[in-house]
Amino acid sequence: MGKTVTKFKFFTIFQYDLEENYLREMSKKGLHFKSAKLPGFYTFEVGEPKDIVYRLDFIREDGKDEEEYRNTLKQNGWEYKTEFADFSYHIKLAEETNTELSSDRESRLAHVLSMMEKRRLPILLINLCLWYSVFSSSPTNLTDILASVMSAVSIIAALFLLRDYRRLKNKLSSIPKI
Repeated sequence: MGKTVTKFKFFTIFQYDLEENYLREMSKKGLHFKSAKLPGFYTFEVGEPKDIVYRLDFIREDGKDEEEYRNTLKQNGWEYKTEFADFSYHIKLAEETNTELSSDRESRLAHVLSMMEKRRLPILLINLCLWYSVFSSSPTNLTDILASVMSAVSIIAALFLLRDYRRLKNKLSSIPKI
């Protein structure tokens, strides 16, 4: 096993396209993605610079056809790398043809909407609990103040996620229909 390097760079769930670009740029510098253990922490194996295309695919809720799906990707030249945080990572040399997992706009938009659906309920429940604790009484002790701060942070995080979702949706909407 070669030398490994760990780097930190944080992406939201709706910045997966930016994460793909980041991993590709790192490969061009000779740092090839090996794994992600915590959000934002990437382990790279040091090697020769290569132009490798990375694609992240959101893992579906049911997971029934996951092995069949991976076999289909493998037949199309994609190598499965790893999984992290509901995403599977696939690689392919850039010189090969067809470097997209989905070729049509509708599939890509459905991919983004499935991510939104899976994340919507947990985020909503956490925010409702925090907002209830903030607005149910005036902050009188450290716990109430902490809940107020956490509520403000969750609102800000939700706004950033909404911004990233809209950016990605607009980007995918601009892809011509096939």
